[in-house]
Order: sequence, then C-alpha cells, then structure tokens
Amino acid sequence: MKRTVTLSLGFCILVLAPAAAQEITSEQAEFFEKKIRPVLVERCYKCHSAKSEKLKGGLLLDTRAGIRKGGDSGRAVVPGDVRGSLLIEAIRYGDEDLAMPPKEKLPAGVIADFEKWIAMGAPDPRDGVASENPGWEKSKNHWAFKVPQKPTVPLVEVENVK
Repeated sequence: MKRTVTLSLGFCILVLAPAAAQEITSEQAEFFEKKIRPVLVERCYKCHSAKSEKLKGGLLLDTRAGIRKGGDSGRAVVPGDVRGSLLIEAIRYGDEDLAMPPKEKLPAGVIADFEKWIAMGAPDPRDGVASENPGWEKSKNHWAFKVPQKPTVPLVEVENVK
C-alpha cells in the first residue's frame, strides 16, 4: 500500500509539476506577444473572453487558465500536443462544427504559428486576470519612442530693450 501511494505521488509530481512550473524564455514570451496574442485579441476575444457579451462554447481565451481548461467541447490547448488541441482543429477548419473564426479561415502562416506555439509547449506569459491587448502598435507612436527633433524657434520682435 505504501509503495503504491509513493509511486502514485511520484507519478503526479513528474507529470503535473512541469506544466505548473513552466519557465518561459524571453523568446517564447516574445513569440506569444507578437504572433499569438494579437490574433486572439483581434479574432477571438469578441466571443471568447471575460468581456464578451455572450461567452460562446464556454471557452475563455483571454487567460492562460482559460485556454488550457477549454470549453464545452474539451481542452482547447494541450501543451506539446498539436493533434490533441481542439484549437488547432478549429482554426484548420477540420471539423465543420468547430470551425473558427466563423466568418473567415485564418491565413496558413497564422495557423502554422499556432501549431508551432503549441508544439513548443504553448508558453503563455499571461497570469491571472485577463488583460487587454497591450497595444504594441499604438505604443510605437508614443512621444517617448520618437527621435528628438530640434524645434523651430519662433522669431520675436523686441522693442525698448536696454
């Protein structure tokens, strides 16, 4: 009995610990932020986020926990298992009932990015509460990121200066 409990506990630690304590490299975080999150925000959050008017399929894609848990049809993302991830089946339009996004299939390059992301273990830097798109594109135009320019100084007429 004691041996069975020890083996079971050891198995749980070996299988579950890596998923819970997955360290994300800066390259993985950058890949997610540049290739995955923008697509989720633009094409999925309308129906699959905490801020959706009506959550579709019980699937939340705006948090790491939500994307891993999945929805009414099962787990959306199984880290490291492209074939076992329903999200891939949906965006490939492999099943007519799951096809997402509903109006237009994603470009092949975007689908390949999602496949690569899941194959690398679906590293997701999001933690806890859902957040909006950080707006990287808008940030590029912020004054702090502009090259300083020498302003033109207006000419001023000065009278009675002694």
